[in-house]
Parts: sequence; structure tokens; C-alpha cells
Amino acid sequence: GIGLRVFYYLVFSDLIVVGSDATVNIALGRKLAAGNIHGVLDPYWPPLYPVLVGIVTIFVDSITLPAVIVSVIAGALAVPITYWLAYQSYGKDTALIAAIIAVFFPNLINSVFALGTENPYLVCVAGSLAAGWVGLTRDSSRYLFLTRMLVGLAYLTRPEAFGFMIFFV
Repeated sequence: GIGLRVFYYLVFSDLIVVGSDATVNIALGRKLAAGNIHGVLDPYWPPLYPVLVGIVTIFVDSITLPAVIVSVIAGALAVPITYWLAYQSYGKDTALIAAIIAVFFPNLINSVFALGTENPYLVCVAGSLAAGWVGLTRDSSRYLFLTRMLVGLAYLTRPEAFGFMIFFV
């Protein structure tokens, strides 16, 4: 998943257009990277994506590359989570097909170029579903705690994740 997305970035990097939402998130992340810890907090924009961009900006001094790195890593993490979710419900063969589809799914590949909260949100929500499934089937408070953490991170990425709190209750 990472290899294909990096290849797409290298081939099509001149097609990246930073939209207005991504511009604000990148600016908030750069404030964090500059040492202004409170600068990443904004009354309108959720903080997780700018924090991730800011952490990567500490190591990579570029305007858009940190946001691309966050998108590539989060989009690639969706592949093993998809495999695991399908494996739990349908078995190894179906899980392998689901993971292959996730690797080559155009929306996940194109999300490298649509800089924004979609990929981290997807990872948090899918991860919470996976952890919630394990927590319920094994009656494990550790996995249920992980579910709560991931739903909280999803909420800090996009406020509509509030609905997942109700879902898990």
C-alpha cells in the first residue's frame, strides 16, 4: 500500500492542489512545528490532523510534503485494518481479496492528493471497529479502552465521529 502510494506521488506530484481546508490545517501544523503548542488549537478546526502534520513538519521542512506523508501512511494503514476486519468475518481468502481491493481502490490512492482529514479519520474509525469487535468477542476491557481512544481520536479528526460514540454505547 505504501509503495503504490509513494509511486503515485512521485509520478503525479505536480498535480497536488492544496484546498482551503488543507491550507488552514497545514498552517496550524506549521505553528505546532515552530513551537507554538497552543497555535494548533483553533475553535473551528479539529486538532488531530494539524498535530500529525505538525509532527511530520518537525522532521520534513516543506509546505505540502508533511501532509502528503500523513495521507500516505494513513491510507496505507487502511489496508491491514481492512484485511483484519474481513478476516474476522469471512476468513483468509476473502480478507486477502479485500486487502488487494483496498490497495488498489482509486479513492484511497487519490486521497494522497486530496490532502485532508479523510485518511486519518478512516484509520481511526476502522481501527475502532476492529478494536471494538475484539473487545466485545473476548470481553476484554483493554480492547474496549482502545476502542474509546480511537473513537476519541476520530472525533478529534472530524466532529461527526460523535455518532460512533453513540454506536458503541
